[in-house]
Amino acid sequence: MSFNRNIPFDQSNTASLITAGRTYIPTGNVNWLGHRNTAGTAHIDSLLLQGATLQQLGGKRKAVTEHINHLRIEHGLTITVTNNGSYQF
Repeated sequence: MSFNRNIPFDQSNTASLITAGRTYIPTGNVNWLGHRNTAGTAHIDSLLLQGATLQQLGGKRKAVTEHINHLRIEHGLTITVTNNGSYQF
């Protein structure tokens, strides 16, 4: 759970990464959403930037769907599912 998230900041940073080509290069200990770069959640964040199927995100594991819900609720991010089944910011 994230405490005291700055939702407009998370939304702006995510939009900037999308505009810049949907690529994130890890620097420091945490990613642009405050998730540890060594954690699976940060990996899911990066995959969502590029677009990934549920299988690519880690299958139907509960942790994947919980993280997607976390991103929507606590970070205020919109995640869509494309016609080919890819989830993306």
